[in-house]
Amino acid sequence: MRGTGGLWRWATLAFFLAAGLSSCARGAGRAGGAVSPAGGGGGSPAAGPAGSPTPAAGPVSPGGAGGVPVHGPTTFTQGVWTLRLGVEPGRVPQGGRVRIVLEVRNASGTVQSLTFPSGQSYDFWVTSEDGAEVWRWSRERYFTQAVRKVEVGPGQELRFEEVWEAEVTPGRYLVAGKCTAAELGQVLTAFLEVTG
Repeated sequence: MRGTGGLWRWATLAFFLAAGLSSCARGAGRAGGAVSPAGGGGGSPAAGPAGSPTPAAGPVSPGGAGGVPVHGPTTFTQGVWTLRLGVEPGRVPQGGRVRIVLEVRNASGTVQSLTFPSGQSYDFWVTSEDGAEVWRWSRERYFTQAVRKVEVGPGQELRFEEVWEAEVTPGRYLVAGKCTAAELGQVLTAFLEVTG
């Protein structure tokens, strides 16, 4: 994938500069490819196909595991939207399961709309230290080609969640996530360590 080497170098620099300055915020909730309410922790899957957002109200659950700080930005504010990427755990054995969560919160006091150019609402991907893409959630998936508008109430959020099995060589990896709405363009990143 072109351009990921520069992203990796930037993220590595950010990691060393920010080490010890911030702790990570990792999402908590259910896994498995559906959008769920914040702090969902289980229950029935959200209505609609995977990748179809369901507004959810409530606080974001901070957490931590593995002692590896997540940097990159993991939280970003763009206009009225606050985006957060969580990776749990931050250190996983080879072949272990990694939960990746992207939350998009309407921080305004009014209903806001997001415009999605297709049925795809988000994407997650993982790159190795040398910038090679080792996994992408959307690879070999097909999405409807219809523009969608999603309304999100004040203080509500969209939550996208997937699980990746880290069947890769031990080392450091960069996890990235993005909401595909036309109003949002920020890619959020977090480090992950895979142990042998």
